[in-house]
Amino acid sequence: TAVDATKGQVLTYNGELINAFFHSTCGGYTEKANNVWESKSENPSYLEGKECKFCEDDPRFSWEYTIRRETIASRLRKYGYPVGKIKKIEIAVKGNGGRASKLEITHTRGRTIIPANTFRIIFGQDLVRSTFFEIKVYSDAFLFRGRGSGHGVGLCQWGARGMGLKGYDYDEILKYYYPGTRIEKWNK
Repeated sequence: TAVDATKGQVLTYNGELINAFFHSTCGGYTEKANNVWESKSENPSYLEGKECKFCEDDPRFSWEYTIRRETIASRLRKYGYPVGKIKKIEIAVKGNGGRASKLEITHTRGRTIIPANTFRIIFGQDLVRSTFFEIKVYSDAFLFRGRGSGHGVGLCQWGARGMGLKGYDYDEILKYYYPGTRIEKWNK
């Protein structure tokens, strides 16, 4: 019924189709696109990031993952980062919502800066579920304690679900996550 009722409807910004990025759970704040992908061209105002109070029902809203120092070093080397023994990992740059944008890894060969989303992909998106994390240091490992699941850009699926359960309709949900956009009828 929903598909039939919205047939031919598209979401536009300044008359053009949008890049309707979405993710599972933002963890309380969506992120600005270029804080995740470092793209100057993919940063329209409808992807600026905003607070979300609707996704807390996700059973995976919070998560933890521990990675041994040796595992981090060997995995980073495998993906082309010539690191030595890992001494420290810190969040070097945070996005507007508090997500890690860049990590600084101090090791026996120096320092390496890596995009946080790249780090997440290298170590498994099902384990490092988002870049919305803090890092705790142990003698032989690092604990990543975070919120959310996915890159955090655009529509939060669990947030959209939460809004729907509170009585918001689809156009209110879309306008919330993609501000400044319009729903238009296209027959193309």
